[in-house]
Amino acid sequence: MKAVKIISLVLCLCLILCGLAACTPKKPQTAGSFKRIMKQAGFEVQDVTDTANLNGCAKTATFAVCDNYQIEFYETADRETAIKAFEDFTASFEDVGIKTMSFEMTMKNYNYINFTTEGIFYVIVRVDNTLLFSEAKKEYRTEILNHVKTLGYK
Repeated sequence: MKAVKIISLVLCLCLILCGLAACTPKKPQTAGSFKRIMKQAGFEVQDVTDTANLNGCAKTATFAVCDNYQIEFYETADRETAIKAFEDFTASFEDVGIKTMSFEMTMKNYNYINFTTEGIFYVIVRVDNTLLFSEAKKEYRTEILNHVKTLGYK
């Protein structure tokens, strides 16, 4: 009986600590730190601000490209613009209505969604005034998510 109480107490403490960790704001990358991290990971990094600017919403746009996919990073002028861009991104996929597997999370300064549909994996993340986006064949899902985690966006 005493062991059950101890186990229950430990589980409650773990849940509380996990909940507190989830409330901790994430730290956004800058275009410079994104470039550095992705170059270290072996990507070709391109500044595409002039051509891929989220319909004028992005201050900077940087793509990390490898043979099989790219990871897109955007900085916007402010948090509200990034929230709107995140909502527009996700709405464009919801309109299609063919998600087959999805995971979504919203926290203090953070929105995250990933899903797979018709063999294509998508991930969209917002941290403060930045956005991260990637789409690729579903076999690259784990690889992409590892990069998202390395960037501190998961």
